[in-house]
Formats: sequence, structure tokens, C-alpha cells
Amino acid sequence: MNVLIVEDELQTANLLKEIIQENDDFLVVEIVESIVDAVDYLSKHQNNLQLLFFDIQLSDGPSFEIFKHIDITTPVVFCTAYDDYAMEAIKNNGIDYILKPFKNSDIHQALEKYRNLIDRYTPPIHIPFR
Repeated sequence: MNVLIVEDELQTANLLKEIIQENDDFLVVEIVESIVDAVDYLSKHQNNLQLLFFDIQLSDGPSFEIFKHIDITTPVVFCTAYDDYAMEAIKNNGIDYILKPFKNSDIHQALEKYRNLIDRYTPPIHIPFR
């Protein structure tokens, strides 16, 4: 599953990428650092992404601004140092809200939650008998 990370702290972004990719079925395809870059990337590649990880406070503003510029239909895991944006995160495709500094287990639990949601809401393929 393809993942996009939107995080302006390079060290945090790389750590997040490393943890996510410990799971063989997840691949971080890109890391972007700003609202502008996220909108540009998502406008071209959202259909190829299955999961997004967003920091909330980016250098050019809150990541919620991204939703004002593009219709995001992909689930989002929010990773932030701020605990007061949870309701806004839920309203913007948030499936999890992880506080920094995060633990590896926090990220793995979010990935497992995503897998469970996908399994639960993806209808099975029925092949008719002939």
C-alpha cells in the first residue's frame, strides 16, 4: 500500500518512514514538507495512494489548509505534538491521531487499524459457479 508523509521535520519524517516500512505491505512513496507541496503532489497522485500521514503544524500553516485546496478521499493518520485538533482531524478523513513523540507501537497500531478498516469495508469478490 502506498503512503504519503506530509511532515516538515526531516528527522521525524525519516523515522516515520522507517517505522511504516517495517511492514512489508506499506511503501512510503514520497515525503513532502509543506501545504503547497502536498496539494501539488495529491492533485497528481492521490489515486495511487492508500494512506496519508499528516503532521498538523507545517512550516507554512496547519495541514488542514490542504483540505481547502483539494478533495482528499484517502484516509489520514495525523501525527502531531498538539492534542487540541482531534475533532478537526476526525472531520478531515482522520482514522487515527498520534501524539509526538510517538512510539513505534503507535505507528504499527495505526497501520493495523487501517488494515482492519480496509478488510471490513472492502467487499469480497464473488466468483459465480458455472
